Amino acid sequence: MKKRYSKLKSQDQDPSTPYYKLILIGENEVGKTQILHRLNDEKFEEKYSPTFGIDFRIKSIFEEKGKLKNDIQILDIAGESDEIHLKIEDDFINDAHAFLCLFDLSDQSSLDRAIKIMEKYKNKIDPDASPKKWYLIGNKKDLDIKREGVPNYYKARFDNYFEVSAKNSKNDEFQRIIDIIAYDIHKSEKENRSLNPENNKKEPFEIDFIKSHGDLFDEECIIF
Repeated sequence: MKKRYSKLKSQDQDPSTPYYKLILIGENEVGKTQILHRLNDEKFEEKYSPTFGIDFRIKSIFEEKGKLKNDIQILDIAGESDEIHLKIEDDFINDAHAFLCLFDLSDQSSLDRAIKIMEKYKNKIDPDASPKKWYLIGNKKDLDIKREGVPNYYKARFDNYFEVSAKNSKNDEFQRIIDIIAYDIHKSEKENRSLNPENNKKEPFEIDFIKSHGDLFDEECIIF
């Protein structure tokens, strides 16, 4: 994939078009990278390639007549705990609108670890940051295994719960997830703006790694 230092709205897009930032979280090998690709209508990749730093996609949602409804920025942050990755987390999580917490449906203990990761992120968010939406996603439902259901007390900690297969689920299943999340965020942002008029100022739509991280990255590690 061609390296990209930033992603800006194209000149023909309405600058008032809403855009929302989603962050995929979860332990290594639960399928975050594959889910990132599938949410962007890309094919499933059999080969496992761990993410270093951050990978992202921009997905545009259109209405039936072709008019752009909103842009979705989906980020996959590597699950490492070194200085570089911790700085990446700190730079992005406060601006996120929603977190998609992934776990492996074929491994019941993966759910418990996913909840701990979710709590870690919640504790890192600035108390003054805008409200966040939280979604739980179980991956690998294609595997023919006997598995326990997700306890209701876990589901209750999230705004919604989805089960998918990065390998076999159809694109319209992932589109449905994006549509639901975008609708939830739009509704939440509208309520937040009505309660806090000073938050109505829009931010630039960009990711600039050089500006954010300086020389923490070399030329080969900006984006993948």
